[in-house]
Amino acid sequence: MEGFLDIINKHRQVYIRQLLGFYQKRTEGARELLLKMNSEKEDLLFNLSRMDYLLKENEDWKIEELSPDTFANHRPIGFSFGKMQIELNPIYWHGCQFVINKQTDDIDWLKSWTRKWIDEDELIPKDNDGLTGAINNVTTPTIDSGTIRFTVDLGTAIVDSVIELVQLIKQTGTDKLVINSFDLMNDE
Repeated sequence: MEGFLDIINKHRQVYIRQLLGFYQKRTEGARELLLKMNSEKEDLLFNLSRMDYLLKENEDWKIEELSPDTFANHRPIGFSFGKMQIELNPIYWHGCQFVINKQTDDIDWLKSWTRKWIDEDELIPKDNDGLTGAINNVTTPTIDSGTIRFTVDLGTAIVDSVIELVQLIKQTGTDKLVINSFDLMNDE
């Protein structure tokens, strides 16, 4: 997993560098504020999302989200993690899609991971840059054709959060995991 860890760390560094630049010009609002979406449909697990920046203008609140313009580009790379094969494609840290070739309705492991890393109770200490170390959100998984798909906005979460997620995915008994940001890259 050492090579995997190095590449994931590089993806995070590219994103964090852009986020800190984004924050340099924004000093009057709130960073990484966790909001509960007011929606009947749960597109995001727990309807929770951490916003990059929230600013009050007059009497209105304005949400500003970083839209990174670069990512750590590399060819798709394969890794073995026990019996599970991982295909790591270039990713945007704020939109990593996980595709698991196992169909199951049991996503309690993902819900537990999301609860921990979205840090609703703010238990994760902020880093030296004042970043929360929390994920921003996780889409509700789609389960069909023998796969589970969900997307994570990793926010300012540390690399260990991704490693922990991969370990949980491995424990489901899947033999293949694909990580990509094809949806975001195809929008360009």
